[in-house]
Amino acid sequence: CKHHTSPNFKENKKIRIVEGKNNHQYCRIDFDADYGRAQIKTLHFENYEAVVISDYNKSFLTKEDIQQIAKECEKHGIPVWLDTKKQVGNWCSGITYIKINHLEWDKREPDTSQEIVDKTIITQGCLGADFQGTNFPVPNVPIRDPAGCGDSFLAGLVVKYLETGSITEAIKFANKCGTFVVQHKGVTIIDRSKIDEEV
Repeated sequence: CKHHTSPNFKENKKIRIVEGKNNHQYCRIDFDADYGRAQIKTLHFENYEAVVISDYNKSFLTKEDIQQIAKECEKHGIPVWLDTKKQVGNWCSGITYIKINHLEWDKREPDTSQEIVDKTIITQGCLGADFQGTNFPVPNVPIRDPAGCGDSFLAGLVVKYLETGSITEAIKFANKCGTFVVQHKGVTIIDRSKIDEEV
C-alpha cells in the first residue's frame, strides 16, 4: 500500500475537547499547515490496484485534481473511492464509489444527478450505511470512541471489494470494521481474525 500526501502533513495539529469518562468528543479545533497542492502528474496510476482519495478539503486537492485522478484511473481500469469534505455533486462522475456520512450528504449540490446518487454509500452512524435505497444495518453495541470509524469503514470497504468484487459484501464487511472500532477507546487497529467473533 502506497500513499501520496503533502510533505507538510506532519505540521497539521488538531486539538480535541473530549469528556474523560465516556470519551465523547465535543469539539475539534484544526490548526492547518500550508499543504500546497498535490502533484498528481508525478503519480503512475497504472501501478495501483485501487485508488482511495481521502480529501479533507484543505486545498491539497481541487475538484479538478480529483477528476483528473479519476480519468487517469479509468484509462487503466482502476476503481477509485472518494471520501471528501467537499460538497458532493456532478463533478464526482468519474469516481467509482463515494463514501460520505449523512451530514455531508445532506449538503450535496442540489442538482446532483442520479448517477452520483447510485454510486454513493452514505454512512449513518448507529443506523449502518445506505446504498441504492438499501440500508445495511449494524448491531447495537456500546460505543466507546467513534474516532477513526469512518476511515476504518472506508478501508474495510475497499479491501473487501478488491477481494470479492461485490459492493454489497464490501459494505457489510465495512460495517463490521466500523462496529469493531467504535467499541474500543483510542486509535484501534483492526484484527480481521477478531471481527466476526467480537461483532
